[in-house]
Amino acid sequence: MKKTLLFLELPRLDNDAAGPQEHLRLAGVYLRSLLERSAESRYFKALCLPDAVYRLDDEHLLKAIARRQPDLVACTLYLWNIERSLHVLRRLRALDPRLAIIVGGPEVARYHPFLFRSHLPDIAVCGEGEAVWESLLSAWRKGRTTNVATVAWKTKRGYCWGRCAPPVLPLRNCLPSPAEAHYQPDANGMAYLETARGCPMRCTYCRYHHQRGGVSFLTADEILARVRAFQRQGAREIRFIDPSFNYNPAFEAILNRLADRSTGDGRSTCDDRSTGDGRSTCDDRSICHGLKFFAEINADRLAPHQARLLAAAHFKEIEVGVQSRNPRVLRLIRRPTPLAALDRGIRALLARKIRVTLDLMAGLPGQTGHDIRSSVAWAARLKGARVQCLQTLLLPGTDIRRERKRWKLVADDRPPYAVTATSTIPSPRMRSILACIQQQIGVIADCPTRRFVGRDLPDLFPEQIHLHLSLERWPQYAPGRQARRAIVFHGSDLFACRERIGDFIRGAVCREPHILWQFILAPEREEPLDLLDSLIAGLRKCPPHLSDRWILLDAAGRMAARRIMLWLQSRQRYDQGWVKAANALLRSAFY
Repeated sequence: MKKTLLFLELPRLDNDAAGPQEHLRLAGVYLRSLLERSAESRYFKALCLPDAVYRLDDEHLLKAIARRQPDLVACTLYLWNIERSLHVLRRLRALDPRLAIIVGGPEVARYHPFLFRSHLPDIAVCGEGEAVWESLLSAWRKGRTTNVATVAWKTKRGYCWGRCAPPVLPLRNCLPSPAEAHYQPDANGMAYLETARGCPMRCTYCRYHHQRGGVSFLTADEILARVRAFQRQGAREIRFIDPSFNYNPAFEAILNRLADRSTGDGRSTCDDRSTGDGRSTCDDRSICHGLKFFAEINADRLAPHQARLLAAAHFKEIEVGVQSRNPRVLRLIRRPTPLAALDRGIRALLARKIRVTLDLMAGLPGQTGHDIRSSVAWAARLKGARVQCLQTLLLPGTDIRRERKRWKLVADDRPPYAVTATSTIPSPRMRSILACIQQQIGVIADCPTRRFVGRDLPDLFPEQIHLHLSLERWPQYAPGRQARRAIVFHGSDLFACRERIGDFIRGAVCREPHILWQFILAPEREEPLDLLDSLIAGLRKCPPHLSDRWILLDAAGRMAARRIMLWLQSRQRYDQGWVKAANALLRSAFY
């Protein structure tokens, strides 16, 4: 009888009630495809959870997984889901002690601050999982272990890593077939395409170069075949998820093909040649028409004619990693950049009306407040560019994390590992710098609440549970199923019931600490503001959520994951002074 292998890849939750929720689950798609092509497919049945299950809170997510009775769970860990994933895995293990757990993904690093202390994974894979996937499953099935340096097996004494270097697979051997049923655009018409694996750069804050030796690229023909397959499946936009798209030796040939121009050898795209899926390239013009593309590039390597090709190939947005304009800082992070060439490349993109997002970083080694402000000022002067300044993250497994003591980098050992102080910028100074930058460029860390008090609350989550104070007994646990939930309290004297409301709120958060909550008060008249003070104080006693840590410096201590709002009744009149005071109080406490 086949063993049931379930892929688990929890999303990052955000507070945007109107926009689509992005949930990129490529790891499970890749590994499932490899399993189905391997000899191990005779012994394993692969399961992927549907989108609806990933929208559930932990309690209902657990029930959905338990109903499928997996023998083995393969969980992909990112900084935005590792804490919740370990929480879910711990509860799954309690339900079924025989359950085996494999973890992989960017969060798996040999000296991770808390992953291995959890003692939950039976197997941990650091770096690329595709190269070791079949041998790992075979070893587990036979009760054996592997001897690969990127794979750790749990033993009675802890975790034991192998010694042999893992095999290195070409990227084309890792990717699912373009016809793979699970390898399709999402419901919003967005498709994600990896065309390069590995990175030639050695930036200290990044793990790409630790994941594999060398870089593997797809050819222009292979890329075009996948682009065409995605559009036939309904894609409207394709995001190339390579660390730097223009490092591909076939970069110009790729752009020419996407722009319906000649191929790299000068032939027309209407030559009757196969793309590998049995179709001719003569219909490239009709297939690629209407698609939009996004990529991240190194602008200092971009020639002016390549910017023209990007525009002709329908690239509407390009992201450029700048990090800093200080040459010394760039050398310290092993990202030396010829700034004159960088400027030429960025100007060439902007001249072609391509939207450019410039990435800057705050909290790098050797960086001063003046460095950060001057870099932001430079970027802000580029008309048409979007600027985002991100806190440096001490990601597990990176060189900068290992060297944190040298540079006196201060960061939490919980995600997102954001640097809050350095040897040159103390924490209060870092906070003021980021606050000024946020005001200057208008880029926000999370979705802020548009209206805290009103008859219409535009940020309300779709799932709304209504509780009336007139009921003598409330449910023991907060009703609902979704991982983003609003609880609405109705009554004529909410202040008199503040302890009852506060206890219910704290119980809800304690039972579901990893989901996003909105607690809505629907007063029939003005209530004392002490009611809000009491509920806010109760929420501050709860352990902080990832969303709160993510905006720690930007939001000056305001909370993002659990918010309180006032829903004014349509037929009631309220004193405007009270409305303004309540709004100000809530804005000071919540993001």
